[in-house]
Amino acid sequence: MIENKFKNMRIINVLQSGGEHPVAILNDGSSISKAHFISHIAAYKSAIDLVYGSGAKKQIAIFFDDGYQFLTAFCAILVSGNRVVIPGNSLKGTCENLKQAVDGFIGDFDESTIAELGFDLVRSISISEVDAEISEIVISDLSSEEPLLSLFTSGSSGSPKLIEKSLRQLEIEVGSLEQLWGDEIGSSVIVGSVSHQHIYGLLFRLLWPLIAGRSFYSEVLTYPEELHGVLADFESSVLISSPTQLSRLPDSVNWSLLHEKLKVVFSSGAPLEKSHSLHARKAFGTGIVEVLGSTETGGIAYKIEDGSSVVSWKAFPQIKITQDQATGAMQLVSPHLPDNTLYKTTDKIEFSTNGKGFVLKGRTDRIVKIEGKRLSLDEMETVLSKHDFIDSCRIITITEQRQIIAVAASLSPEGKDFFVDKGKFILNKELTNYLRGNFENVLMPRKWRYIDRLPVNTQGKIEQTNLIALFNDTEKPKLPDVIESKLDGDSVSLQIYIPENIYYFIGHFPGTSILAGVVQLTWAAHYAQEYLGVKVSSKQLDAIKFQNVITPGANISLDLKYNRDKSNIAFKYYYREEMGLEERSREEQNVEEQLQEKKPVEIQYSSGRIKLES
Repeated sequence: MIENKFKNMRIINVLQSGGEHPVAILNDGSSISKAHFISHIAAYKSAIDLVYGSGAKKQIAIFFDDGYQFLTAFCAILVSGNRVVIPGNSLKGTCENLKQAVDGFIGDFDESTIAELGFDLVRSISISEVDAEISEIVISDLSSEEPLLSLFTSGSSGSPKLIEKSLRQLEIEVGSLEQLWGDEIGSSVIVGSVSHQHIYGLLFRLLWPLIAGRSFYSEVLTYPEELHGVLADFESSVLISSPTQLSRLPDSVNWSLLHEKLKVVFSSGAPLEKSHSLHARKAFGTGIVEVLGSTETGGIAYKIEDGSSVVSWKAFPQIKITQDQATGAMQLVSPHLPDNTLYKTTDKIEFSTNGKGFVLKGRTDRIVKIEGKRLSLDEMETVLSKHDFIDSCRIITITEQRQIIAVAASLSPEGKDFFVDKGKFILNKELTNYLRGNFENVLMPRKWRYIDRLPVNTQGKIEQTNLIALFNDTEKPKLPDVIESKLDGDSVSLQIYIPENIYYFIGHFPGTSILAGVVQLTWAAHYAQEYLGVKVSSKQLDAIKFQNVITPGANISLDLKYNRDKSNIAFKYYYREEMGLEERSREEQNVEEQLQEKKPVEIQYSSGRIKLES
């Protein structure tokens, strides 16, 4: 057992107590006993003490892909008297940002990156390396009120913001979860598809089952098929999920096998569309509990979509919610916060007419959530503006099938030269790779617009409506209208109409609009993927011919053929019309005059082949 002087700290009490239930279940089906868990903590504590000293109160950044490894090292940092710093990822840019905030690193960080920063790395200790069962660990001084945990997130200023948490805050929130759903889920195994590197996954996937005496599945499950397989193995389970996964549940998976087995499904991190919630409810046979909260506030409220026109959010126990009369923003007093002072959020709300709960009415700042990941648009603009190719930029979100990031940028002289020499595709790739050093893949911009200068009003201010108009496909479509499609194996023939307001006619050319050749190639690649399922990323061209210009209002055909043996896509833009004898040449009339039939006449605009990457 652990030698414990800190009786009011529930996490430490759990480590001190016994228990027969497994702490964690691994992906090979094996389980980790409480005794082995304690031994593993001791192994990590020894490694931490060796590198940083005992009771040194160092700030140690932690990152593990595996939930059990994370929890073990998390507890070891605490009992060794140090402080836990949890970054959202282990990217190089993130580690560089942590340099001034931490004293060391532990876990699955890149060793060369940590060495370049001048820090020691406590590596992952595998389960097989833990031999002896340690029955006692001496704990360094700890306080339930002192901030022992820090998480980094985006602040309204665009720079990373440090959020500190005490064990008291975490334990009170876990207590609220148990009060609301403990009886319903019983001894269910906790399974998750969200990372424990963020407050939602940390609380729901790891700390809640640890404190409540339940087992959790160690691996994060991101694919529907593997998620189904794991859930089906347990007689009773709880799923900690996200809108990203719940909005993409494939009908090909027989989710009905989980009915009665799956007790509760949680979703948090971003808004879950009503249709997606109801679809997931039907698939799993139980309503989806959506949780509203943030890194700063912890959990605030929850709701279960049932198909009603309006479903209100209900506050967590002990949370008092009011409204800022000036902005309409939600205010709260919560035990999940550091103290009892009033906290003002950026979520606009409207209280329900029946006095039970509230509904959300949007945000008041430039912090957005994309696929459950929070992003400061200001921070991304600051990073992107440092690139040599960018003079100025503005980043917004637009909604298509889902919310995406869009960038409007004015290029520097170097950027313009690069654009002319390499083209937009290569420039997009260059800037995207640059951003990957600081932001996760899911946050990468999906649309780019390069313009001479950013649109401003008479006061010199950038207006949101003008920015959105740059990406508005309804007003300036980037694809033609497909009137008819005929699919035949590896070939497809499309009848397309080119609207006069097509985006690519802007400035090309003044007085006479002409569809650029590069656009014709882009469309061919787009429809090859849509209709033939062939992703065209190569720019290697063969036998390209541009014979006639395509102008606004044209109604033409596009033929595509996937040549598997030669690994290319053949395309042809053309116009074909049935013409009578009076419209043919004299030679044609002499040859076929007796047939008195119509003969198709074809005008070719362009043709060629696009080679596929091997």
